[in-house]
Amino acid sequence: SRVVLYLHGNAGHRATFLRPAFYKALTALAPPRRPAAGTAAARSNPSDGVDGGTHVVAVEYRGFGDSSSALPTQAGLQLDALAAYAYVAERVGPRTEIYIAGHSLGAGVAAFLAHNLTAA
Repeated sequence: SRVVLYLHGNAGHRATFLRPAFYKALTALAPPRRPAAGTAAARSNPSDGVDGGTHVVAVEYRGFGDSSSALPTQAGLQLDALAAYAYVAERVGPRTEIYIAGHSLGAGVAAFLAHNLTAA
């Protein structure tokens, strides 16, 4: 299975505009290909931690939507993204693919997150 961690733009919140339709389109994606049954790769870890298919975790930054009323800052958004990624990573199995997607402001936050995850 796969999880898409979605980081929205600065207008609205995670449920405004066409975002819910986008999430629905993502969840309709075909599940990732699995190793053939009986192979060593298939036997290595039979549990993914989440059901097959695509799941979307939409992050609500501090100061947006129904999150805290704290003033959004660059550092705060970056901390929110790191925390959201850690939350997802702790709850899925090692064979679950985690994708990071961002729109507008969220693209910058996604780039920060991807850079920090690959620099480690």
